[in-house]
Amino acid sequence: MSRVLLLFPLLLTACTDRPSAREQQLEQRVARLEAQVRQLQQQAAAPGSAQRVTTLAAAQYCASELARELEAYNQDNGRYPAAPAVTLPNACADFQVQWKTLQAGTYRFSVSGSDGRELATEQR
Repeated sequence: MSRVLLLFPLLLTACTDRPSAREQQLEQRVARLEAQVRQLQQQAAAPGSAQRVTTLAAAQYCASELARELEAYNQDNGRYPAAPAVTLPNACADFQVQWKTLQAGTYRFSVSGSDGRELATEQR
């Protein structure tokens, strides 16, 4: 009986062989698939970046258009309009405009996205 107990560990180690060729192929395939997933995740992140750049550009365009309208009003009237008299340009339709200062001789405002983050500012 003691001989059997001594041989048992040897039998167990004999049963656990090195990885077979099939297992190695599967490991290589898993590694390739993981690399493809990483690549796809990086590509998926790119449109988010492009969307962010587009949103920032649109916010800056909104700010520029509003500043242009304020300057045109100032040219015609010798002052900037009061807040209730300001009509936001169409470029600002998807944004929120927060007035920091709007007085006869100066203005300062910020343009924010729907999430409330400030995306652009203008002042004179």
